[in-house]
Amino acid sequence: MNILVVDDNRMDRMLIENVLKKHGYRIITANDGEEALNAYNKDSFDLIIIDWMMPPAGGLNICKEIRKIEAETGGFCYVIMVTGKNLVEDEVRAFEAGVNDFISKPFDQAILVARVKAGMKIVNDRKTLTQATCE
Repeated sequence: MNILVVDDNRMDRMLIENVLKKHGYRIITANDGEEALNAYNKDSFDLIIIDWMMPPAGGLNICKEIRKIEAETGGFCYVIMVTGKNLVEDEVRAFEAGVNDFISKPFDQAILVARVKAGMKIVNDRKTLTQATCE
């Protein structure tokens, strides 16, 4: 299972990477939206964990761009927004941008792992359904 972790904060990126590697996930990291889109176009990811506030393009814009690409290609990637924002309005904006899950910082590592596992189950179920439909 391939996960792309996108955060301009090196410490946050490393924390998420280290936690998820312990659970057997293959992690690729990106410092900003441009790196994230380059990685997304180059590799195949099951899940993306992305920070909201990153220069120059924030996580919401990157999520919207990924959803546009998916609409053209028929792909799907589960997106978890991890952010210091914690207002209801922020969560609503994130979901409207195409985010599948939302975690406020600071977060408990066990919650991150549980949400990633839940996201991966959705990705796997979707792949199974797509394969069954094509057969």
